[in-house]
Amino acid sequence: MDQRESKLPAWAQNELRAARVEARALRRQVADLSREDSLVVANPDRGERDVESINLGDRATVRFTLASGMIDVSLRDGHLHVDAFTGALAITPWVSNVVHVRVVDFPRGT
Repeated sequence: MDQRESKLPAWAQNELRAARVEARALRRQVADLSREDSLVVANPDRGERDVESINLGDRATVRFTLASGMIDVSLRDGHLHVDAFTGALAITPWVSNVVHVRVVDFPRGT
């Protein structure tokens, strides 16, 4: 702590302490986003135009809002974690390396 800070009122010292904690968290977040080997990368145009991919950081969650509900997707312990908020997930195989995911109403009786 800077010697000048000890002369400030307690509320000001608390504000400075909170600002330092927030700054540390933001620095960690920026470091995650700056990594070139990030595990979670968004590609806004799927390579169709000259748009750079965006590193989201390994702890990122991506939310998709569909007409049928919201789906959050994240990476947890090496697994893709898919979470629906407003219904059940319906996963349909499409081809050997693609599935379709949608939100459906919960089956009656559950």
